[in-house]
Formats: sequence, C-alpha cells, structure tokens
Amino acid sequence: MTHLVDTLEIPTLTKSDLADRLVAQLGINGREAIEMVDSFFGLVLERLQRGEDVKLAGFGSFNVQRKAARPGRNPKTGADVVISPRQVVKFSQGPKLRERMASGALQARAQANGASRAKPPASRRVAASALPNPFSAS
Repeated sequence: MTHLVDTLEIPTLTKSDLADRLVAQLGINGREAIEMVDSFFGLVLERLQRGEDVKLAGFGSFNVQRKAARPGRNPKTGADVVISPRQVVKFSQGPKLRERMASGALQARAQANGASRAKPPASRRVAASALPNPFSAS
C-alpha cells in the first residue's frame, strides 16, 4: 500500500488489499481469500440490485434511491434532452464510523501541526510580559 508521505498518490484500499489482509489474519491461501472478497461484494451487489438496503453494523448503510426522469441539456450542443430515470446507490456512514473518522481527523491535524506547535501544559506556560525583552537597551 502506498503512503501519502512517500508519494503524492492518495492511498486506495483495493479488493486485493482486503484479500491480502485475510491471508495474513486467517492463514487461508490467496485464492480462497479472493473468493471470499468477491463473494462478499457479489452478495452486496445482488441485494442492491433487488432494491434492498445493505447495513453493515459499525460502518454504515448502502441504500438504493430511484431518480425520476428530468429535463437536462447536452453540454456539447446545448440541445434540451430528457435524462432517463435511474437508480443510484447512496452510502450513509453509521455513528461509530462518523465518530472514529472525527477522532482520526483530529489526530491527523495534531500530527500535521507537529509537536513543536502544540501548546505546553498550563503549568509550563509563561506570560509574554515575564520574558526578558531581547530588544531592550539594558
């Protein structure tokens, strides 16, 4: 997996990464791991195609929403067109994921600012007026 620090590339979790994790944690062979990952995503897709919601506890929900036909415009020609009705999948994060993402963002922000920019504990703070003035004539 590529890390953001090493390159400008944004890391992406792939099905192969999931299969590798199954191999490492469960000790199964690579072919079985790939079959498990494919089976999981196949089941999710099957349920969504039927119009059913998919809820993963501690993670979130995938919901199928139907969009009605609507008027649109061809950006190339400017001609009016009718955009056909369709189904789209929406993801809603669950409360646990939302909480973990928020705490992770705070930690990442703190790391990005670095330890040198963090405020010292209140017991070690010194008022600016108590510090010697390096520009004074004394």
